[in-house]
Amino acid sequence: MICPVCNLDMIVIEHKDIELDYCIQCRGVWFDANELELFCEKSGIQAGGNKIIDLPLYYSKEKKYKCPRCREPMDKIIVGEKKEVVIDRCKKGDGLWFDKGELEQVVEQSIPQTDENTEKILSFIREIF
Repeated sequence: MICPVCNLDMIVIEHKDIELDYCIQCRGVWFDANELELFCEKSGIQAGGNKIIDLPLYYSKEKKYKCPRCREPMDKIIVGEKKEVVIDRCKKGDGLWFDKGELEQVVEQSIPQTDENTEKILSFIREIF
């Protein structure tokens, strides 16, 4: 799969039986449809009330990346309540793109700070993504 930012081949990282596409150049990560929910579930992260696929569009002048699956320009959406994070979502529902650091920000907001797995999960994300 080709990175939507660098246009280089991405590598596949497997985590808890989930194959994620990762760019070693820009450190972005691609989640195919429903993989983010599966990643959260298997990592013990409580997903927020709204599904990311249902979130409204964010209109920005930022460059629109092409979906690595269908190659169509992706939409920008805002996730996160405490701190807004702009991520990219395929219009056709093929998946989600997180630039370097965005996944950590979104997950950090989704985990209750009293959760005993918080630091373990965030350390894993920081190390890999």
